[in-house]
This record gives sequence, C-alpha cells and structure tokens, in this order.
Amino acid sequence: ESHCYHRGISWYEAKTSIIRQAVRDYTVNPLYSLIPTA
Repeated sequence: ESHCYHRGISWYEAKTSIIRQAVRDYTVNPLYSLIPTA
C-alpha cells in the first residue's frame, strides 16, 4: 500500500501492472505449451 501511496497510483493500477508484466514475460518464454487435440 505504501508503494501505491508514494507512486500516486491506485491499488487496482498496481495489480493490473503486475499481471500485465507477468503475461508479457510468459508469452515470451512459456513454461507450458497447449497441444491441440482436435
């Protein structure tokens, strides 16, 4: 919470930023690949 206060961003913006970066990192180097079965 103090991070959000010092940065002047909301809790929701901080959470979204973390998730967005995690998805971006995963798409560059995926741990699992989905194999089509159909």
